[in-house]
Amino acid sequence: MKIDLDLISAALDAVLKENRVARFGAIPLRTLAEHWESVRLRSSDLVSGIEILSVQGRLDLEARSDGLWVRRKSRASGDVGAYDKLRSSVHELVMSVALTRVRMRQGDGYSGFDRRLPHRTA
Repeated sequence: MKIDLDLISAALDAVLKENRVARFGAIPLRTLAEHWESVRLRSSDLVSGIEILSVQGRLDLEARSDGLWVRRKSRASGDVGAYDKLRSSVHELVMSVALTRVRMRQGDGYSGFDRRLPHRTA
């Protein structure tokens, strides 16, 4: 299965929703990283997803006294007509199916780790 930036972005958005991060709510980056492992994508994909959603204006990073937090921002809706809404709905459905397929993959011991880097054990 091809893992592209669009799927990573959808996975990050799904993790935020699953953790009940409200429309303008925030979550500690540490907590987000812990829940990211359930997606079965690499930790480097989490970084890519945060960067993409930040550029799109859907996320913001906040430095607090207890660490770095990720804040959801309003999702700018460019949907104007019925066709745009249909296209958006189909895209969300396709991403949901793809994300479900990724989550159902067999664990391979690399969960959360980038396979290109040497795996270190502590």
